[in-house]
Amino acid sequence: MPNWTKYPTKSTSSARGQEESCSPPLFGPTPSTPSLSSTPHQGTLPYNPTSAGVHEVHDSSSEAEYEGESLLFAHAVFASRFLQNAIDSTTNPELAQEMQAALDGLKTAVHSGNQQSHTLGTLYPHAKAIPSGSTTRNLPLPSMDKVFMCLRMARECPQVATLWLGDYIRPSQFNDYFIKIASPGSATEADMIIVHCGLYWLFCECSKAVPDEDTKRDYDAQAFLCAANLETVLANLRFHQPTDLDFAYAMGMAVSTLLASCKTPSKGSIPTDRSWLAT
Repeated sequence: MPNWTKYPTKSTSSARGQEESCSPPLFGPTPSTPSLSSTPHQGTLPYNPTSAGVHEVHDSSSEAEYEGESLLFAHAVFASRFLQNAIDSTTNPELAQEMQAALDGLKTAVHSGNQQSHTLGTLYPHAKAIPSGSTTRNLPLPSMDKVFMCLRMARECPQVATLWLGDYIRPSQFNDYFIKIASPGSATEADMIIVHCGLYWLFCECSKAVPDEDTKRDYDAQAFLCAANLETVLANLRFHQPTDLDFAYAMGMAVSTLLASCKTPSKGSIPTDRSWLAT
């Protein structure tokens, strides 16, 4: 289970002790990828039409809505009920016995699928419930002023710049993804994962670099918000995804972040060095 009570950092021996001042980042053109339509919002989640094929976790567990990958589960439930009615109405005992065996297998599969969905709360304890009609595209982002301040630190502070994104993508690439998420328009699930992961690590590193305790706590709170957003996107991730570099980057960053929070020397503690991921 991911543990966000403390924040993993990406310390390396070559970057220790380095602190410098900062300047604004440069933004490049927005990458073009297949997308989900909606717009971001800072604050509460608004009501927006649901994009086609987006799987959601709603507030009400009793609401019988089946979208995206849940459609197969809905068909299985319908088939089991239909088969049960057929068994109850048949007059042929041999046929009823064969149908009952098939029904038992189908019920087992349905129960297994239901149990699997219940484990999402264990895997992603900080994932947020998505209101009906909204999507993960509408998750609240940290304040733009705070994001730009940290991007400025990452621009010129070697400590933050070296440890922020690791070897996955360049800061200029992250800026492109961030513009897509922070502005109205379409964005993919890969875009969202990259941005929430990147912002999480950015606020973690900036929290270490600033001397003021109030600022540290504020950056820690922003990092937790981004971690919760990441869990929410992963908990609602569709099974079928494009095989492109964006999704490869997204999965690499997500796995690295979750491993850093799970592979700890003892319960409740978080490694302070990325070398723990290699153990």
